[in-house]
Amino acid sequence: MSVIGAIYSKKRLKASKLDLFKKSHKYKNLKFSNTKISDNGNFCLINNSVKDVLNIYCSSRKKITVNFEGDVTNKHELCNLLKLSSNSSLCEIVFKAYLQWGEKLAYYIYGFFSCIIIDENFEKVIIFNDHLGSKPLYYSNIAQDFFVSSEIKAIAPFIDNLAPNKNRIRDYFIFFNGKDGETFFEKIHRLPPASSLIFYKNSIKISNYFNFNPNIEYMPKSNMDCYEEFREIFFNVINSLENSNSSVGSCLSGGIDSSSITSSLAYLGKNVSPQNVVFKGLNSPDTKLVDETYYVDSVLKKHQLKNNEINIENVGCLTDIEKNIDFYDEPPSLINGYVHESIFNNLNSKNITTLFDGFDGDTTISHGYEHLFELGRKFKIFSLLDEYKLVHENFSNAKVNLMKPIKNYVIKSYIPNRILWLFFKDRMVPNEWYGKIKNNYFKSPSFDEVIENYGLLPLPNIYKKNSRYCHYLDIKNKTIEMSLNLINQNANRYGVDIKFPFMDRKLMEFCLSLPSSEKLKKGKDRFVLRQAMKSIIPSEVYNRKTKSDLSPFSRIQLEELPNKIIISHAEEIGFIDIDYLTKNTLKNKSKNMFEIYQIIIFNLWQKKYQFKF
Repeated sequence: MSVIGAIYSKKRLKASKLDLFKKSHKYKNLKFSNTKISDNGNFCLINNSVKDVLNIYCSSRKKITVNFEGDVTNKHELCNLLKLSSNSSLCEIVFKAYLQWGEKLAYYIYGFFSCIIIDENFEKVIIFNDHLGSKPLYYSNIAQDFFVSSEIKAIAPFIDNLAPNKNRIRDYFIFFNGKDGETFFEKIHRLPPASSLIFYKNSIKISNYFNFNPNIEYMPKSNMDCYEEFREIFFNVINSLENSNSSVGSCLSGGIDSSSITSSLAYLGKNVSPQNVVFKGLNSPDTKLVDETYYVDSVLKKHQLKNNEINIENVGCLTDIEKNIDFYDEPPSLINGYVHESIFNNLNSKNITTLFDGFDGDTTISHGYEHLFELGRKFKIFSLLDEYKLVHENFSNAKVNLMKPIKNYVIKSYIPNRILWLFFKDRMVPNEWYGKIKNNYFKSPSFDEVIENYGLLPLPNIYKKNSRYCHYLDIKNKTIEMSLNLINQNANRYGVDIKFPFMDRKLMEFCLSLPSSEKLKKGKDRFVLRQAMKSIIPSEVYNRKTKSDLSPFSRIQLEELPNKIIISHAEEIGFIDIDYLTKNTLKNKSKNMFEIYQIIIFNLWQKKYQFKF
């Protein structure tokens, strides 16, 4: 885990500019610092890391410098292709890849990374990131100086009259996510996922090097079924992310995702230290929602692991909100970030610097409910009813209403989007969220804009094209990029290198290609994961039907927060409709807790920068 940055200029950089830029990349828990300044002083690269590794590689003979942060999950294949030793550093591999493939090298690298290359031969800068943009890179061209950094705070001081980006703010309150490349600041841009940027002769060219393809169908290997193939890919990813004998942490909530990772680490012989967060001081109903003891204990028992129980009480999204606003450059929307922070603190106390996390395995694997739409779309009515009954029995004891699947999975999938828009637009999230904005302050979301942001209308039970396309839309959700960026930045603060094996590109491509019948089968969702891990995870987890609630403390804090404080924040923002807020949002704080949190953190963020609206 590192923070990285670079300045490139046509002329010698001033010492004061370099000092300010270097200072902006310092974190107390990132103890290893690498800096490279060119001989003529016209460029500087910085890489501050939690681990003592070679992160900046400079070839004086070739006049090429590489600044790399992250993990490569196909290192073995790249070393073979490039005829390199398996002991080569990632920077050396990227350097050789650049010599081999030039500006197209990013396509060949799998993993979680951001990279800056300066090629003095052509006086150009190349930056690129991974398929999800998991590690942010921000950039700005200021008076012919090109700035790039993993930190907005490293670029902002060099911009005269720093101003908010009102287009991004509008999207934040209507869609939450922004458009590709946007930040909350004018003149500071974010590199979109799976993109490479070339800065040459004071101009910028951005290109996309990869996209998931929902038209590729799974082709089984002759010697293994899809469950064995999934397990092979998953194990390879975990091994590539951790190949040392050091102790590594693993989030263990008792769900199938975290249990699969913890169990796989143990099965592969890693020195794994499970991190289990226990919520204390809750009432009986909330305790039942979060109690994972039964499932956690089953994992610990199966693999003979020692439990690292982390007890938390009376904390939540508002506990350290001032500290978080000060740390983050943009409004920090991790409403459950306090859970990660409790784990990071525990790892710090044990001198463990690596943590495996099961973030969003749901999206990569898919719950498989698109299979019901596929059966309905193809008029396989009896198969649809049989599968629906099995799913229903897994989650409810109530009598099955067989007209419901006909309505939801057959009829609705044939209704044109424009018709749905006319009848249901007032119930769509963007329009609900737009309701709290004062009239005419921001433009209302149009049909085309909603389609652009969501791929389809954000309504439940809508199926178009094919089941893989539904899965593809989930994978392309911009919330993934935003969440990964925030979690990575939070981990940086604590000096923790966090890994997300479910987010690996090869694994995501594989799961996307599978038929929907391998994602939902016999009423069991995420079927391919369950089957692949059947001998690795305990039977208690394999057969689990429920999912825990990890936000009780945030919900309680926001429910108990006096309305007058929330209204005060809204009034200070300036464009929130107080009447709508009072009559709608605050009537059900539990349901609308994210919207309330959003208002609070945005107001504190705008005050931090002294912005007015």
